[in-house]
Amino acid sequence: MDSRGWKNRHGRDSDHAQKEVTDVVYVEMAKVGKALKAGEEVTTLESVKAAFSIYAPVAGTVTQVNNALEGDPGLINRSPYEDGWIYALELANPADVNT
Repeated sequence: MDSRGWKNRHGRDSDHAQKEVTDVVYVEMAKVGKALKAGEEVTTLESVKAAFSIYAPVAGTVTQVNNALEGDPGLINRSPYEDGWIYALELANPADVNT
């Protein structure tokens, strides 16, 4: 599964993920401070069906994770653009967003 967004908080990733995965039951927290290349795995989501990887849409560094998902991974399904965001990524090169 490819990431589809690179907003400060990745609601677009959450929305895409919850549509693909359906009922999310576990989220592996990304590592804050981890530098990522475009296309590198950031985290994994698990549903009752299977596990799915989330990939970085662009190069950058993970600056935040949504710790609320540890206690309530279903937030991804219920509120992907608000409370169910997965991680925040500081872009290595902001011009990558336009490519």
